[in-house]
Amino acid sequence: MSTPKEKREQLVRRDGQPVIGIVSRSACDIALCGVRRAHAADALVITQSGTKQIARRLGRVLAAHGLKLATAESCTGGLVAQMVTSVPGSSKYFLGGVVVYANSAKMRLLGVSCALLNRKGAVSSDVAERMAEGARRMFCADIGVGVTGIAGPGGGTCRKPVGLVYIAWRGPGRRAMTVRGKFAGGRTSIRKSAANVALAGVIQLAESMTPKRKWSRRSAGSQHTFCG
Repeated sequence: MSTPKEKREQLVRRDGQPVIGIVSRSACDIALCGVRRAHAADALVITQSGTKQIARRLGRVLAAHGLKLATAESCTGGLVAQMVTSVPGSSKYFLGGVVVYANSAKMRLLGVSCALLNRKGAVSSDVAERMAEGARRMFCADIGVGVTGIAGPGGGTCRKPVGLVYIAWRGPGRRAMTVRGKFAGGRTSIRKSAANVALAGVIQLAESMTPKRKWSRRSAGSQHTFCG
């Protein structure tokens, strides 16, 4: 029987592209392994015991660091935002989110280019990164998270099967952190697993940032300015 460490290392493919999934429901519900082009030895792991716990921890970390969050979701249909706002007082650190199912919405609202969608497809790491950055800029947040994938039961192909989800996180002055998830189960299970991992990644990124507010507002009113 594989040890938890061996199971986590198995989630990072030989080509360095990280793959995420459920490691052990009894030991930990969520494992987030690696960043783009990471090696197994450098895998980053976050474990949480459930949806409520991870949402509460996210709130504590964001509040402690004075950080603001924004979301851009496709296959999860707003579930990430729902989980974040299930915690009382989440308005202190959550600015807002968008659900962008259609490619036209991704282009119009988040600035995802038509050329990129045609070249890589909506379900890709590159599009997830653009979604995360688009959400961050739209709401002038410190952290943006983007989720795109195939929740099923239809829509999958041999190359992009049902359960494939790309999740990206973007902070100011940083390269996007992106993972490729392959989740088992039905539509509800896939969406929930992806949303949990999205929140776990926010926690990791927030904890790596300096506890200092990095967002601003126009002095004349409450409209957010665009952040770089």
